[in-house]
Amino acid sequence: MIRPPRPGEETAAQAVWEASSAHDDPGGRQRGGWSLSAWASEWRVLAPRDAPDQVVGVAAIRAAEPNGARAGIVHARVVLDPAHRMPERAAALIDASVELAREATGALVRQFIPSGGAWARTAVEQAGFQRVRTIYHMLRPADAPPFEARPTPGLKIRSMQPGESPRVLEALNRAWAETWAFMPIRLEQLEEDLDGQTQGMLLGVRADDEDQIVATVHAIYDPSDHNPDGQPRAYISNLTVDPDYRGLGYGRALLAAGLRHLQQRGARSISLGVDGGNATPLQLYRSASFEVTSSIDAWDLLLSGASSR
Repeated sequence: MIRPPRPGEETAAQAVWEASSAHDDPGGRQRGGWSLSAWASEWRVLAPRDAPDQVVGVAAIRAAEPNGARAGIVHARVVLDPAHRMPERAAALIDASVELAREATGALVRQFIPSGGAWARTAVEQAGFQRVRTIYHMLRPADAPPFEARPTPGLKIRSMQPGESPRVLEALNRAWAETWAFMPIRLEQLEEDLDGQTQGMLLGVRADDEDQIVATVHAIYDPSDHNPDGQPRAYISNLTVDPDYRGLGYGRALLAAGLRHLQQRGARSISLGVDGGNATPLQLYRSASFEVTSSIDAWDLLLSGASSR
C-alpha cells in the first residue's frame, strides 16, 4: 500500500533510497547516496499490506516552488528495495509519483529511471511515459594520460572561502538556468554537498575582481566510498561556466584544476555525470579520457496542456 511517511520513517526510507539506487546504477550514485530530504519536496512510502510498518519503496517528487514546478514540470523518482520488486509494486510507485505531481499542480511529470532498472522501465512505459533524454555516468580510468588546459588570461582559480555559500549558489543557478531539465539548486543541497568537501569547491573568478564568480567545479574525494571500478570515490560535480564567459576555455581550465585537485588528494579513477543531449561538455569529457559506464533515462508524461522540453 502507498501511504504518507510516518514520523521517524525518514531513516528507513533513505536506506531504501540508497539501496535501490546503488543496485540499479552504482556509477551514478552520489556521495552518500541521494538525500531524500534534500531532494524531495513531497514523498510517499510503499509498505506491504501484511507488514504495514515496513518501508520497501519510495515515490518522491521535486517541485521548484511551492504549488508547482518551473514551466509546469515536476521531477519524480521512484525506488524499490531489490528484494521486494514485483510489477504491481513498481506500478503503484509510478502511479503515486504521478498523483503527487498532479497535487503539485504540475502539467508534466518527468521521471528519472536508471537505464538498468528494468523493473521501473516497464512500469513507466505501461503508464504512458515517453523517454526523452539520457544522462551518462562516465569514468576516467586510473591510467588515463594527463589532461592539460591552455592559459586563460583574466581567469584566476581559487578555493571557496568561508561564508561564500550564497554567492556560489547564485553562480551555480545562473550557469545552469538555461540547461535542459534545470531546477534551482537549494541552499541545503549545496551545503550537504559541501559537507567535508569544501576544499574541493574551486571557483573561477575574474583576475581583476575575485568576488565575481564566472566558473565552478566541485572536486569531491571520499576514500570511505568507492567508484564503480573499486577505486576510492572521486567525483567531478557542478562544472559550470557563466553564460557571459563561455567559449573562452574556462570549462577546460576548471576541469583540469578539478582533476589535479583530486589526484593530489590520492584519487586514481574519477567519475562524473553529464547530459547526453549536450554535445559540448560530452566532447570535453571524452577529450579528458572519460568513458560512459552507465546511464539514467528521463521519461515524460503530459498531465495537461504543456509541452515537453
